[in-house]
Amino acid sequence: MKKQYNKPVVFTSIILLFLIVWVVAEKQYSKKLAFEELRNRSISITGALKGSLQSEVRRGQMRIDKIKNTLENVIATTDIETIIIKNNDTVLFKVGQDLKEINRLHTSQNYILLENYFIYKETVNMQKCSPKRNMENNKKYDIDLHKSQQTIIIALSLKDYDKNMSNANRYLSISFVLISSILFLSVYFWVLSIKNSLKTLELNKIKTRADRLEELGLTAAGIAHETKNPLGIIRGLAQQILKHSDNKKNIEMAELIIDKSDLAADRLCAFVDYAKMRSPEISKINAKQILEEISQLIKSDFNDMNVEFTVKADDIAIYADKEMLNQILINLIINSRDAVKAGDKVSIELLNKNKKIELIVKDTGSGINKELLKNIFKPYVTGKENGHGIGLSLVKRFVEEMDWSIDIISEENKGTVVKISGIK
Repeated sequence: MKKQYNKPVVFTSIILLFLIVWVVAEKQYSKKLAFEELRNRSISITGALKGSLQSEVRRGQMRIDKIKNTLENVIATTDIETIIIKNNDTVLFKVGQDLKEINRLHTSQNYILLENYFIYKETVNMQKCSPKRNMENNKKYDIDLHKSQQTIIIALSLKDYDKNMSNANRYLSISFVLISSILFLSVYFWVLSIKNSLKTLELNKIKTRADRLEELGLTAAGIAHETKNPLGIIRGLAQQILKHSDNKKNIEMAELIIDKSDLAADRLCAFVDYAKMRSPEISKINAKQILEEISQLIKSDFNDMNVEFTVKADDIAIYADKEMLNQILINLIINSRDAVKAGDKVSIELLNKNKKIELIVKDTGSGINKELLKNIFKPYVTGKENGHGIGLSLVKRFVEEMDWSIDIISEENKGTVVKISGIK
């Protein structure tokens, strides 16, 4: 990852962490508020029940029938599921559902929050009284409140509590999604801005490099023009000496001048080719035909060297720059020719393997040592005694210009394999 993207990543991570902490804290706070509301409501309800009980005690008598009616009305009109009133450990009244969960409330506890109910207990003391006879069935309740303690236990449904928690969670979810969306959109445009800046910087570098290469090409062309003429004159004079001199030493010197002039001209042309910046002119060409034409031109060299030379090509059309492909093939074949000796083998393959076209040039020659192989594509790096180190640099440039890729596998005294892939 590029360093420029570190800031957005760190910023996003920190904000997300704070956002998660905020959501968790808000959730706990909402739960606490809902619980406090539930508890306060229970206190209010038990307070009202206590008042009702006290009002039903008249002249030391408890009006049991009316108290029961009051409790049943409370159950019918509220979300209270159960009301229990105890006198010490004796149950005076039990109205509503028979909930076993109430037994989970320990003596030392005033309330407990269960899965479906909130159970609340409050202790009250009512004045001394005796039970009043029920006139309907003429039955007397033996209830003695003297020196006793009464307990009111209620079980509330959690419908309102669950609703409040659901609303709070919905609010938090919407807030989290909204803030996260804003955050990611902001970071996305931030990253996009960085990406555009990097692209602009890269394009500027490419443009600067292209300008420099163009200048280098113009300079190289000027050098070639200014140098080739004197080299031609020197070569011509050496030929004249060779033609008109009988002196053996002069003849040898003239031949040497001609050879060195040709070598200088050859290297100068290679330098000009390397320095020239030309965009490929891609067209649909018959790769097999081009390969066979080039192999025919150089096949006699391998025959003279007693080297087995084979060409295997599928009849396929590829998209390439014809001139660049010619130079790639010539350079690779010449490199193999210079690396082999009598008895060795050189092969060229252009194959379509599962719609993936590969050009492979293989030889069993001298190979390339590991140190040289690391820098083999750099200009002026060569393993040949009279080589100029431009050939493979040109090959790599042409390959990259056509959006292909090249790999070289080589081992000393065992040979070299050059594979070009990505051909369309």
